[in-house]
Amino acid sequence: MQSRPQVSTMPGSSNPSSDEWPMFRGALNHTGVSRTTAVQSTGLTWNDTIGESIESSPAVASGRVYVGCDDHNIYCFDATNGMQIWSYTTGRNVDSSPAIADGRVYIGSDDGNLYCLNETTGERVWNYTTGSNVKSSPAVAGGYVYFGSDDWKVYCLNATTGKLAWSFTTAGVVRSSPAVVAGWMYIGANDGELYCFNATTGYLVWSHQIGAAVVSSFAIAEGLLYVATDKLYCFNATTNALIWSYSLYPLDFWSIGQHEPAGYTSPQLECSPAVAGGRVYVGGYDRNFYCMNALTGDVYWNYTTSNIVYSSPAIAGGCVYIQSYDGNIYCFDTITGELDWNYSTWKGNDYPNSESSPVATGGHLFICGGNQLYCFPMILFALPSMSTITIMIMLGVFAGIAIIAGTFVIRKRLLKATIKMEPSSIERPYHP
Repeated sequence: MQSRPQVSTMPGSSNPSSDEWPMFRGALNHTGVSRTTAVQSTGLTWNDTIGESIESSPAVASGRVYVGCDDHNIYCFDATNGMQIWSYTTGRNVDSSPAIADGRVYIGSDDGNLYCLNETTGERVWNYTTGSNVKSSPAVAGGYVYFGSDDWKVYCLNATTGKLAWSFTTAGVVRSSPAVVAGWMYIGANDGELYCFNATTGYLVWSHQIGAAVVSSFAIAEGLLYVATDKLYCFNATTNALIWSYSLYPLDFWSIGQHEPAGYTSPQLECSPAVAGGRVYVGGYDRNFYCMNALTGDVYWNYTTSNIVYSSPAIAGGCVYIQSYDGNIYCFDTITGELDWNYSTWKGNDYPNSESSPVATGGHLFICGGNQLYCFPMILFALPSMSTITIMIMLGVFAGIAIIAGTFVIRKRLLKATIKMEPSSIERPYHP
């Protein structure tokens, strides 16, 4: 099995410096792209059962996997074999996804705190208390850590000390996770606003009202900003001018139900788009997973799953990976949309579904489904079942018998025909 990455993230940042996935969406621009080299195998590499349902998405750095869980714990596992290294208990569910930088793990909890833990030991370095749940996944850039809280605020803290650098009050809870590009920090809120700040000072550069709660995170590529709510939007990242939009909701939305916290009256799409090669990938409330032209919004292909696609896609090695609320993990060809493989995480337990997003690094795919943490080879060849093998053997036997029988009949007929055509070799008496 290919060894896992053993390098550190960029200094003062949760951006990867090599084959790592050290934060939600992989890097500060949130494009969901990995440049890892795929490993192939015929089965699951390893999996671990954790206490309860997992909504957090894993982060992988320095050969370790970090993830939060609804059992109130933050976990660290060995990325090669899945062995648990340490855990840290918070006061409530941990739905936030971790960010790793400078030997530290940053992650939020529903107990209202953002935690900074030692990457190696899991010991608490510091914590910062907000006024409500911290479901937003943090980002670390330039020595600062950015995140949102359900207390309607966006925060920027000194990543070393945990001291407040600046904050901004919105008009709704902030569960979107910040993207940081070229000195600007982008984040959304349930007030329907898209926000762009000067990452250092907190100065509001621009905001844009789209009329729908923003829970997903922005992906920024080639000067364009992509965000999914009731629609997938494409904006100019500098001027916030709208380029195009595409609806991700079915006409009969209310008939399929919603999986939202009590007190929320508008549906919230949590799938954050991924962008690569001039294409943007996103899931919808209409159960579809889409591949679109990143410049025009034209649909190249789509695949219909059996439930809503909350999970955010990961792109690596010519494939795009996604998890649907139907309990399946899917792998598609990025260009054709052909389904390469899928795997069901439904094991008959109480936690069949998950909103966790896949992570591609070290040639493998890390993802949580229900109360399980999985490690797959990126190229998964499923072996046929015994019943399939049996059927194939039987068909082979029948085919062999048919060939032998057919050959015997043909030879017999040829022999008869030869006897009729040849002149008799018996000498007849001579009659003058």
